[in-house]
Amino acid sequence: MAAAKQLPTMVLGPSFWNDGRDVLVEDAPLVGEPTLVLYAFLVENENWVDGKTMLRRGKAKAKELGPLAGRHHAKSLLAEQKDEIPVEWRAFHLVFPGSKWQDESGRQWVAGLRWRWHPDEWEGFYYCLDNRKWSAADRLVHAVQVP
Repeated sequence: MAAAKQLPTMVLGPSFWNDGRDVLVEDAPLVGEPTLVLYAFLVENENWVDGKTMLRRGKAKAKELGPLAGRHHAKSLLAEQKDEIPVEWRAFHLVFPGSKWQDESGRQWVAGLRWRWHPDEWEGFYYCLDNRKWSAADRLVHAVQVP
């Protein structure tokens, strides 16, 4: 298998999701100015995985890359650095599962960012972990603390 192309990283500066209807069950803090790194969680010959598998792999990779980024990281990107997000990241849905909400039906949701081509801009939204096939179009975001 050919080596995956190395995507650029991004240093996140200091610093919407949730309209109050869902319960916040996990919330990764924004500490310092972490470097954000994208993680492709699929393994060879997989087209997609469920949300539990994606999260399990992201948490395992956190030992190497750093913790999973959450809503505070995504909000800071949109509010302060959206013009600095690497162009290469536009090809992916950026998933920030360090923050999770649970709705009244028990489904879990995470924050995300995606690039909209019309108009050309990043937008924030929710992803349901339970009702989605997570594919090569998705990337988990990790927050690496650099000393």
